[in-house]
Amino acid sequence: MDSNNINNIKDKYAIVQGAKIHYLIAGEATAPTVLFLHGASFSSQIWREIGTLKLLADRGYGAVAVDLPGYDSSQRLGGDRAEFLLELIEVLKLNKPILVSPSMSGGYSLPFVVKHAYKLGGFIPIAPVNIEEHEQGLEGIELPTMAIWGSNDRLGVELGITFQPSHSEPDSRFSPQEATG
Repeated sequence: MDSNNINNIKDKYAIVQGAKIHYLIAGEATAPTVLFLHGASFSSQIWREIGTLKLLADRGYGAVAVDLPGYDSSQRLGGDRAEFLLELIEVLKLNKPILVSPSMSGGYSLPFVVKHAYKLGGFIPIAPVNIEEHEQGLEGIELPTMAIWGSNDRLGVELGITFQPSHSEPDSRFSPQEATG
């Protein structure tokens, strides 16, 4: 079997802001899509290895996992991280993806949500870094959101973050996970 197409998960590259960016893609291009970022100790491969991309594709969703600039096979890139994600979504022709953003990738996703929430169908931050820098800008954004922190994640506890959804987004919720983080 072609190593570039394991379980119908394809390794691809796109040029974003002049840099060659690696990503994995599974599922149908026209299906609702989930866009996965990664933490500092990982790459897009983690989403393949734990079966997330295949599971979503098998259930009729599109799944894209990107290697952020400077990670794994993606070239380094400076500049505005929110604009990087905006261009990535446009280059990949993703229509209102649900953005999953663990840990370090909050440095990309949080400014993106503040500036371009209208480009997303939903947002799942998982103990994102830099939330204190964007907390005020996130207030009142109308975007279905499920924020996840482990009960041992120091930053969320120290800041007393409850990630209060706006009253007009009843599907948003805060979900601390016990004994994790």
